[in-house]
Amino acid sequence: MPADRTTPAETSPHFKKFVTLRVSGTVLELAVAHDLFSSHAVDAGSRLLLRTLMTTDPPTAILDVGCGYGPLGLGLKARFPDARLEMIDRDALAVRFASANASRNGVDDTTAYSSLGYDSVDPNHRFDLVVANLPGKAGSTVIEELLLGAGRMLRPGGTIAVVAVAALNDLVAEVLERGRARVLLREEARDYTVFHYTVESAGRDARSSFERGVYARARSSFSHASLDWEASTAWGLPEFDSLSFRTRLMVNLIVNAHQKRVRALVLEPGQGHVAVAIHRCCSPERITLAGRDLLALQISRTNLALNEVEANAVDVHHAPDLATLIEPFDLVAAALADKLPINVTTAIVGDLAERVAERGSLVLGGSSTTITRVVESGILKGMAMKERVRRHGFSAVRVRRG
Repeated sequence: MPADRTTPAETSPHFKKFVTLRVSGTVLELAVAHDLFSSHAVDAGSRLLLRTLMTTDPPTAILDVGCGYGPLGLGLKARFPDARLEMIDRDALAVRFASANASRNGVDDTTAYSSLGYDSVDPNHRFDLVVANLPGKAGSTVIEELLLGAGRMLRPGGTIAVVAVAALNDLVAEVLERGRARVLLREEARDYTVFHYTVESAGRDARSSFERGVYARARSSFSHASLDWEASTAWGLPEFDSLSFRTRLMVNLIVNAHQKRVRALVLEPGQGHVAVAIHRCCSPERITLAGRDLLALQISRTNLALNEVEANAVDVHHAPDLATLIEPFDLVAAALADKLPINVTTAIVGDLAERVAERGSLVLGGSSTTITRVVESGILKGMAMKERVRRHGFSAVRVRRG
């Protein structure tokens, strides 16, 4: 790529560095983000899976599931440059970085887009090769969908190739046996195992994986600050059986604000607890759910509906940032991730603060260290500190504009 060209990944506050991946004599330079998987270097599992595929028959179409910043898909494209490549991930930031890395490395005939499992893949598209680095902490139903659902994507004679952490070996083997998959290769390393297999497709269900309950964990009752609500929780997201101290503190400040009929924005809503609490205490005119994680947005919208919020009163903004979300909000709430560099966190908070309406409130929750660094950074200059609470290493703050 010419030295004077940059990609959206490199200009993102999430950008960390470049890592290299050598495949078949080609050196790929990949931009990585602080909070995407394997941001230090391309992980050993992906490298192992790529090595096992170097001598396969050249595919004409490849699907990379849960692509991250693109090492598997782009590595295979370097080996098989004539293949069409599609990369999917439920994380919008991963999609942005994968797409940018394809552009940076001059990779053509490649698309990256958001999808929860296989839900957004064009039903008319078929692939000779489907690959995945399986998530280590997903529920068994999610792993089963990723393993066997791939059969719906295959052309006749196509192959599925996955890599899993060693702890998943028994589960993967059991699912493949139950699904009557034909295992073509099983190669074990110290920490990872690669499976190549093929499986008969049972045909596509008109319902999405989310609608079929693939990600459903449990339905539970929650209560805090005199508010009660029901929530259907999802695998792979925290707070499935109890509220974190961070969420409890944020809900306290939202209740204390005594705002009614607000336009509310909730960033990275998780299971949806904060959004539902806002509904319970603020009677909002509209709630906008925004964030990178497609699963979090879907389960949060589901839980608002479960608590009698009309569908037309909820907006969903799935994107790696808030650039296209320009309307002002009376109440903005965000749980800040821990262990991010302060420049990433303040960039996120700055974007949020710009979207707070006059006399509107911004509620932030996170570790006490994170909140202290945000307050001391000066990014909230011009907003009045109204309240701050702390408990067990966590903190929440409410500031107001005007």
